[in-house]
Amino acid sequence: MQYQITSDNIEISESMKVLAEEKFSKIEERLTEKEQKEALVRVVLNRASADDEYRVKIELAYSGKKYFATERDYLLESAIIKAVGGVERMRKKDDDAHEGDWKKQREIKRDVVGEAEEAKVEIEAEEDEFEKVINAALEE
Repeated sequence: MQYQITSDNIEISESMKVLAEEKFSKIEERLTEKEQKEALVRVVLNRASADDEYRVKIELAYSGKKYFATERDYLLESAIIKAVGGVERMRKKDDDAHEGDWKKQREIKRDVVGEAEEAKVEIEAEEDEFEKVINAALEE
């Protein structure tokens, strides 16, 4: 996973980078190995001059998907945690939607298979009945 940690108005210390990567690690753990290799995480840490707040923007991009969150807080760590939580919620919602589609497709497939089996049983019964009629006609 590649990280780009930048700022427009504060100098980024090594501890800030470590903090951002550490807080983002819970999302990283949930990605597949392939997703981790191609994922790009952009973190922008800024200080809002008027309010003495930190503003954190996080973007996660992989496999053609993008997740984005922006948060503000008086503590840098809290702002990062909130932004990471926002990205995680978006990712989870996307995963749940995909799983829901998968479950729906599975149910449709089960219904189709069940209907096909019922049709097969009906056809076999009709074939047996037809065979009886033919045999009875031939015996006469």
